[in-house]
Amino acid sequence: AQGIGSLGLGVLAERMDKYVMYLVCCLASGAVNFAFPQVHTYVGIASLSALLGVFSAGARLCFPSIVAEMFLGPSLGAMMGITLAGYGVGALPGPPLSSVFINSAGGDYVSAYCVMGGLVCMSGFIAFFAMRRFRPAPPASPLE
Repeated sequence: AQGIGSLGLGVLAERMDKYVMYLVCCLASGAVNFAFPQVHTYVGIASLSALLGVFSAGARLCFPSIVAEMFLGPSLGAMMGITLAGYGVGALPGPPLSSVFINSAGGDYVSAYCVMGGLVCMSGFIAFFAMRRFRPAPPASPLE
């Protein structure tokens, strides 16, 4: 599913605004996370897992392009490394925090899925709205 998401959504991201693609992928991933507690069949879980793979791959492929656009210049490699290191360090508290939510709910995964879905959606909104100042100006129309 991630290979399909990387290839298919990569082609779409090339044709449209990568910030919009990142937002759409984050919102879709968040929606899938919110839908997980509602599904109780193997087919449903497999389908949602495939959708999560597609949209998380789409978000992951837009991320380096957005960082490159923000930090264009001779320090791009260093900034990409720092950003991806922050991405990895940010992922470290995920499993322990999920365990806290699951244990506090008596073994129920609903709260963990909801928090994860909310954080993924928030990431998309931050990239779309807060990083607006980093976007390059749209190209001038050839008709002008």
